[in-house]
Amino acid sequence: MHVVLVSQSTGRALQRTRSIIDRFAVRFGTDTWMTPITTEALAGLRRDLAQSATREMSVACYRNAGMQKMTLLWTVGSRKTFAEHGGVAVATVSRKKNPMPEYVSTVKTLARLSGLTHDLGKMNTFFQEKLISKKTVKKIRKGEKDKSEYLGDPIRHEWLSGILLNAVWDGTPASLGSAKRNGNLPIDCVKSNIPVSSWAVLDALRWAVITHHHMMKGTIGDPDNSRHWHYQGKPEQGKVLEPFQGAELPEDVLQNIQKYKVVLLEHPLNDWRGAAIIARAALTWADHYWSSQEQRTPDQEVLRANSKSKQSLRVHLLGVGAHAWRIAQAYFEGHDFSGCSPQSMENLLRPAAPDSRFRWQNIAADFLGALPKGEPTLVFNLGGTGSGKTRANMRCLAALSPEDRPFRVTSVFNLRTLTVQTHHAYQQELGIEENDLACMVGDPLVRKLNELQQAVALEDSEEPGAAEETEYQVEAAAGVVPSWLERMRSFRPGLIPLLTPPVLVSTIDYVIAAGDFGDTTHHASALMRIAHSDLVLDEIDGYEPAALAAVCRVVLLSALFGRNIVASSATLSEPVAKALRKAFTQGCVLRAGMIGQTGDTVSPRYVFVDDQVAPSVAGDDNFEAAYHQYVERLVSAVSAGAAHRRYRAIPVGNAEIEDWAVIIDRESARLHADHHFDWEGVRVSVGLVRMANVRPCVQIARILADQHQDGLVVTSYHASDMMLRRAMKEQMLDRALTRKPMAHGDPNQSILEDPEMRQAHARAKAAGVQDLRFVVVATPVEEIGRDHDFDWAILEPSSAQSIVQAAGRVNRHRLMVVDHPNVAVMDRNLRSFRPKNGRSFQYPGYEIDQVSAYKVYDMQQLLCKPDGEVLHAGWRIGSDKTVFAQKDDESIEAFLVDGLKHLDKPWTWHSALFDKYALRVSSGMYAHVFRYDEEDRKMMFIQQGVEEEYALAEFCSVEKNCSAHAFFCPSLEEVTQYAREIDEDETVAQRFHVTMPAKQRPVHFDFLFGGYGKV
Repeated sequence: MHVVLVSQSTGRALQRTRSIIDRFAVRFGTDTWMTPITTEALAGLRRDLAQSATREMSVACYRNAGMQKMTLLWTVGSRKTFAEHGGVAVATVSRKKNPMPEYVSTVKTLARLSGLTHDLGKMNTFFQEKLISKKTVKKIRKGEKDKSEYLGDPIRHEWLSGILLNAVWDGTPASLGSAKRNGNLPIDCVKSNIPVSSWAVLDALRWAVITHHHMMKGTIGDPDNSRHWHYQGKPEQGKVLEPFQGAELPEDVLQNIQKYKVVLLEHPLNDWRGAAIIARAALTWADHYWSSQEQRTPDQEVLRANSKSKQSLRVHLLGVGAHAWRIAQAYFEGHDFSGCSPQSMENLLRPAAPDSRFRWQNIAADFLGALPKGEPTLVFNLGGTGSGKTRANMRCLAALSPEDRPFRVTSVFNLRTLTVQTHHAYQQELGIEENDLACMVGDPLVRKLNELQQAVALEDSEEPGAAEETEYQVEAAAGVVPSWLERMRSFRPGLIPLLTPPVLVSTIDYVIAAGDFGDTTHHASALMRIAHSDLVLDEIDGYEPAALAAVCRVVLLSALFGRNIVASSATLSEPVAKALRKAFTQGCVLRAGMIGQTGDTVSPRYVFVDDQVAPSVAGDDNFEAAYHQYVERLVSAVSAGAAHRRYRAIPVGNAEIEDWAVIIDRESARLHADHHFDWEGVRVSVGLVRMANVRPCVQIARILADQHQDGLVVTSYHASDMMLRRAMKEQMLDRALTRKPMAHGDPNQSILEDPEMRQAHARAKAAGVQDLRFVVVATPVEEIGRDHDFDWAILEPSSAQSIVQAAGRVNRHRLMVVDHPNVAVMDRNLRSFRPKNGRSFQYPGYEIDQVSAYKVYDMQQLLCKPDGEVLHAGWRIGSDKTVFAQKDDESIEAFLVDGLKHLDKPWTWHSALFDKYALRVSSGMYAHVFRYDEEDRKMMFIQQGVEEEYALAEFCSVEKNCSAHAFFCPSLEEVTQYAREIDEDETVAQRFHVTMPAKQRPVHFDFLFGGYGKV
C-alpha cells in the first residue's frame, strides 16, 4: 500500500517523531512523508510511535484508497490537531471548554468530601499509639511457632469517622473530645451508625466513608457493624474513644469540609445512590494511591495517617480529597481515552455479502443504526449456532455508538480459551487493528500458548507475510495516557493496559470487580473501564445462577454510566433475560436520579436480534410481552427450518461405568452408520461423547481405547489434563474439526490431511476394517466456545441448556439436512443413581441445594420427545420448551431472588450478598495442582509454587498403557519436548488440576487421558 504521514508534533516530540518516521519513509516536506509500505512494516512504525507517544506528539497516517481518495488509517498521540477524517485546520479559534454538567460537579464534590473525612476516626489514642510504637502486629505463641496477627482496633477507624462526620455535618468541631463533650459519642450511638435511614446526601457520604476499607457484614438485605465493631469494654480498649493528646483537626481541613458541604447542599441530586457508588470508588482509589506516596510528617503535626508513608493526618486527608475529586471527574471524561481507529471502524462496519448466511448482521446493524442515539440500550443477540454472533455483537455496538463518542468496547467471557479465541477473531476476522486491541487472561502459560497458536494460524493462512506474536499484556497504550493516569504508572503499572485500549477482550474475572465493592484493590479501576466502554456479554447463559447475579451488578453499573450492552446466547432463557433487564433498568434509574431526570423520563431500550426473524425493540413497560412474542417468532422460524440435528434417547439401567462404556460403544456405532463420510472405501465419522464430570470422562476414554478395535480411536478433552497437553489437543481439534464448506474443496479436508487421523485410517484399511470412528470423550468444556463440527454426539444430560449447547457442536459448519438421529441423549445421568441430597442435576446443573429438587430424573419425562424429533433452541426457550427447561428456569429464578431484590440498594451490597452471589462461589471443592514425576515415580503436590511429594502418594494410581487406539493424546515425552521448544518450564507444563474437597483424596493419573480424584 501507499501511505502519507503527517506530523503536527511539537516540543521535544518533534525530533523524536521525525527520527522514527525517517527510518520507514521518505520525507517530502518538513513534516510530511510518503512511501509504499507493507502491512507489517506499517504496524511496526505505529508501534514505535505509540511506545514513545506523549501529549506533544501528533501523527496521522493516510492510505491511498484509489483515485482522488485518501483514507485516514490512524493517529498516534494527540488527536486534537486533526479533524475526524484527518484534516488539518488552516486556522484556529479559542473558545471556552463546555462546562461539565452540574451533576458531575456534585459527584466530584461528594468524592472530595469523602476523602476529607474518611480517616477522621484515626484521631483516637489507641490508633495513634499503635502507629508511634509501630505495633501494627502482635505475636502470640501457638505451639512451638510464633504466629503474627494483626493488632485490630476495638472499633474500626472508618466507623468512628462516620460518627465524627455526623458532628462535622452539624457544625461541631471534628474531634473525639468535642464529640464526647457534645454527647455525640455514647457507645449506643457509635454502634448503631448504619447509614440506611433515608439515603439522603449524608447517608451517601457516610456509607462511602464507613465502607472504604471493608464492607459491612450481616444477612442479605440487613447489614450490621460486626466487621467494624469489636469493642468489649475492656480497659485497654477504652483508648479508642479517647482523643490523642487533645489534638484537634487542623483548621484548613475543617474549612474545606464546610466549604464543600455548602456546595453539596446547593446542588442536590434527585437520587444519591449512583453518586455514592462513584464517589466511594474514587475514594478507595485515591486512598490507595496517596497512601503509597512517601511524605514525612511535619514535626509540629502530631496526628499521623499511617506508618508506611509517614504522612500526617492533615496531609493525608487533603491529598486523598484532591485525588478523589480528580478521579471522580475521570469517570465522566469520555474523551480522556482513545477509541478505535478509523481503519478498525471501517473494517468493523463492513457489511456481510448480501447472499451469505451472515446477511442478517446487516439487517440488525441497519435497524440499530436507525434508532435515536444516546439512549442506553441493551441488545439481546439470539443468533443461532455458527451464525456469526461474534461479529454481530461488535457491529451492533458500533451501530449504536454516537459519532461524538470514542468507540470503546469491553468483551467479557467466562472461559480463558473463549477469551483468547475471540481476541484472535477480532483481529483476524473483524480486522480490529493490533494497537486498538488487548487481551487480558491471568495465566502466563495460557498467554504464551495462545501466542504460539496465533502464529500457527497465521502461518497456515493463504496470506503472505511472517507471523507476528500477539501481545496479551500491553505494556504501553496505543494512544496518549491521560495525565491523571500517567501519574499512577509507578503506583500500579497494570492500570494502563486495563484502561487505555479501545477494545479489551477479557475473562469476566477482571471486570466482575466493578460490581464487587469488597474488592478494594480492583473495584475502582474495573469500574473506570466499564464507565468508558460498551459491554459484550457473550454466552450469557453459560453462567451459574450465583455468577449471573454478580454479572447483573456489572450490568447495573454499566447502565449507570449510560453505556450500551450486548448479551448474546442462542438459547437466551426467560430468567436470564428478566434478570439482565432488571439490572439494566435499575442502572438507568440510578443514572436518571443522578443526572436530574425524574422516574417518568427513564427510558431504557431493549432490542432483540437474531439470524431468523426481523429485529424488534421494546421499552421497560412492555419488555416481557416483547420477549415472549419475539421468542415465539424465533422458535417458529427455527422449527420450520431445515433439520440439522435429530434426537434419540438411550436407555441406561445403572451407574456402572463399564456398562456405560458398552452402551456408548454400541450407540456410537449406530450413529456412525447413519452419519459418516467415505475415505478411500472406509466409512469415517468423528463423534462427541459428552460426560458431565472428569472422572467418568477419563474412565470411559480408557475403557474404549483398551478394547483395541481397529475401527475405534479415542481421545479425551477436559480441564484436568496436563495444561500443555490440553492446549496441544485444542489446537489439534480446532484444526481437524473446522469443516466449513469451501467453494472448491472437501469440508473434511482437514481430517484427510491430519497425520494422526491418516495413520488410524491406514491401520484400519490394512486390517480390512470398513468403519472407523474417531471418538472425543469430553466434559462441558466442549459445550461453550469450541467451534467444532462433529458428525454425531452422545450426551449425558445435566440441564436443558447443556443438551442444546452440546448438540450445537454437531453438523455445526456443514449444516447438512439429516433424516436420522445424530444426537443421542442418555435417559438418565450418572449422578441420578446416587443422588446427593435428593438432587441429580448439579455440578454441573441447576438443581442446586438452595432450591427445590426436581424429583424426576428420566429424560423420557423431562424431555417428552419421540426419537427422530428435530432438536433446536425451542427445547430450551419458548412456550413449548421442555419440562427439563421449565424446571431449570424455576430453579434459576428461585435462586436469583435475593441477588436481584437488593439491586437498587447499594448499602446492602455487602459480604453476605457477595458470598452467596459471587462469580466463583465456594462449594467446598478446590482445584489442587499435581504433577507426576516419571523419573522418580512419585505424585507431586504443588502449593504456592512449591513442589513436594503428595501426602497420599502411596494411594495414588497411574495408568501408563499408551494404546495405539488413541489419537490427539501427546505422550509425556512429546509434552516435555514441546515445553522445551516454547521455552517453558517442563514441570509447569506437566501440571494438572484435580478438583476435590479441602480434605485431600488419592488421585489417578492416566498418561493418555489425564487425571482425576479417586472416590
